[in-house]
Amino acid sequence: MALYLKKSFYKTKTIHSLDTHLLNFMKKLFTFLLICLAAQTIAFAQTANAILFTENGERFTIILNGVRQNQRPETNVKLTGLTSENYKMRVIFEDKRLGVMDNTLYVYYGEEITYAIRKKKSKYVLRFVSQNQIGGGAANANNYNNNSGGNGYNNNGGYNNNGGYNPTPNPPRPNGSTTTTTTTNGGVAVNGQISVGGVTIGGQVNTGNSTTTTTNGGVVPPPTPQPYVLPGYTGVYGCPYPMQPDAFQAAKNSIAKQPFDDNKLMIAKQVITSNCLLTSQVKELAKMFTFEDRRLDFAKFAYGYTLDINNYFVINDVFTFPSSVEDLNDYIVSYRR
Repeated sequence: MALYLKKSFYKTKTIHSLDTHLLNFMKKLFTFLLICLAAQTIAFAQTANAILFTENGERFTIILNGVRQNQRPETNVKLTGLTSENYKMRVIFEDKRLGVMDNTLYVYYGEEITYAIRKKKSKYVLRFVSQNQIGGGAANANNYNNNSGGNGYNNNGGYNNNGGYNPTPNPPRPNGSTTTTTTTNGGVAVNGQISVGGVTIGGQVNTGNSTTTTTNGGVVPPPTPQPYVLPGYTGVYGCPYPMQPDAFQAAKNSIAKQPFDDNKLMIAKQVITSNCLLTSQVKELAKMFTFEDRRLDFAKFAYGYTLDINNYFVINDVFTFPSSVEDLNDYIVSYRR
């Protein structure tokens, strides 16, 4: 009996020792995976991407700070792993008759910014299209429409080219799902959390057998938004609901922090594409630009995102030259066709 108990004791001790070694191994493996994931996250946050394409299909080569980026001319070039937030850029067109375009390329860490190379009068200019987090959905030439009156964006999904707003219902969304995970057979669970460079990551590793059951619910129709009525305004509505004053002020503060008009224009367009503005708000933003051509570019872009478009004539006050007023008026006329 004593011999049996002794053997059972050593067997139990051996099993416990194996469980301890397994647990320690899983802890080390989990920590290693967390560190790798954190390092990858930090690496993404310290680099940026940029996509450049020509509206009319001209082939080009990009030079950044004196270094050639694409070996042969292309119509669409993606730059990855950019470690600075601004570069001296030269665009050399394959057709020598088109010359070159010198500009400053601005990017932001952890972001992928898309630019269009557009011919404006007798020269080429760089125009902001979109900004997305790296790894998210990025814009490209196929999502860019240059037939909407010149602003370069396809205003489907609510806006029409007659200056009015067509409410388009959003697709139905699921009411969520329930996921249940059950661990059986005496599995060992390891919980952990690590913080590297301000990024905190947590998780759980189970060494036992797990069974996962996911149940999807039904479909809940989206709520119907209440139409907004601007007091004293009887004209056509260009978008459904204006930007709230506190959010607008925050956007103005963000734009004001930018050192150059190109930066301000990029941020302003980013704000506009996800909001609806009053003409008075558009006028305030337009005054923040130093140069007339940037004010004009902004005023054209903002027209498709303005609520009280019949009041848009007040934007003429921000221009110094009559030619800018005429250019904006021609744009609005062509936009409404």
